[in-house]
Amino acid sequence: MKVESVKWFFEDLFYVEDSHYLLNNCMPRLTIFMPVCNASAFIKEAVDSILHQTFLDFELWIVDHASTDNSLSIIGSFQDTRIKIIRNSVNIGRLRTVNNLISKISSEYFTITDADDFSHPLRFEKQVDFLEGHQDYIMCGASFWAMDEEGFLIREMRLKTDVEELRKEALQQSQFLGPTTIMRKSVINHFLNSIVPILPTTLPMLI
Repeated sequence: MKVESVKWFFEDLFYVEDSHYLLNNCMPRLTIFMPVCNASAFIKEAVDSILHQTFLDFELWIVDHASTDNSLSIIGSFQDTRIKIIRNSVNIGRLRTVNNLISKISSEYFTITDADDFSHPLRFEKQVDFLEGHQDYIMCGASFWAMDEEGFLIREMRLKTDVEELRKEALQQSQFLGPTTIMRKSVINHFLNSIVPILPTTLPMLI
C-alpha cells in the first residue's frame, strides 16, 4: 500500500485514566508547541495523547495555521486549562511560527510536536526525569514508530543509546526526529542572545 503521509507515535501506546489538573500560579515546567494546518483527521488523538501524559506540569500551545477544515472546532472542544490556542490568519509556516513564539516561552523545558504525532503517556515523565538527573545534557530524544493513515505500523526507528555513537553519527546527519525531543530553554536563550543581534531582521531564525 502506498503511504501518502505518515504520523508518528511512540512505542506501546496506551491511555491512562483521565485526570483533572488545574494550573496554579507557578509557571509550568514544560511548554509544548503543536502547529496545526488542516489536521482534523489526527488532531484529536494527538491532543489526547498529550493530555493523558503522566507528567502534568506543562502547557500546550496549539497554533492553527489558517486551517480550512474543522481542526479549530476540534481543538476548541477540549476543556483543559493547560491549552492555549493561537490562530494565524494566514499560514506563515511551521518554522516562522516557532521562531515568532520561542522567545515568549518561560518554562524550563520545551518541545515541538506535530498535529499527527501520538506520544506514549510516559514520554514527558521519562524525558524530564532524564534531564533532571543529567544536568550536563541539553536535550534528549526517543525512538519511535511510523504508521500509515490506516494505523498500520510501517517502520521502527531506534535511537542510538551510546552517546559517543550519537555524536559521531550526528556529524553526518541528524540523529533525532524533532517531535521526539525535549530541550532545555536555557540553550535557546543563549542562542537568542548570541545570534539574533547579528542577523538581519528580515531573515527568519533557524532553530
